[in-house]
Amino acid sequence: MKDPTPSQVLGWTVVVLVLSIVTYVLVTAFRVADVSVDREVIAGSRQYAASNTTSFYDRLDAIKKIDVQIAGLPPGDPQVEPLKSQRELMVGEARRAVAEIPAGSRTPDMNPYLPGAQ
Repeated sequence: MKDPTPSQVLGWTVVVLVLSIVTYVLVTAFRVADVSVDREVIAGSRQYAASNTTSFYDRLDAIKKIDVQIAGLPPGDPQVEPLKSQRELMVGEARRAVAEIPAGSRTPDMNPYLPGAQ
């Protein structure tokens, strides 16, 4: 058996390199697709909707408590502005929770927190 020529070694090296790159690209593509499918399954699950619904109602309770606190203070009280700021934070969190809940699982309490609602 004779030794391979330099052009044969180069040819096989190129073939192995191309196959390695193709394998890497395919494995990466399948991983991305798998993660995407997993996210869709999780987002569509009842547990995910229930978790976000619980989160929304926790935020809604906090918003209502802040509204009561603000209503009990005179307009010029220094606590009003921090409470309003905290309320806006809770409203943003409530909107994020509602956005994650599938439309069929939403309740009428969530309508003011849907995208585009004022």
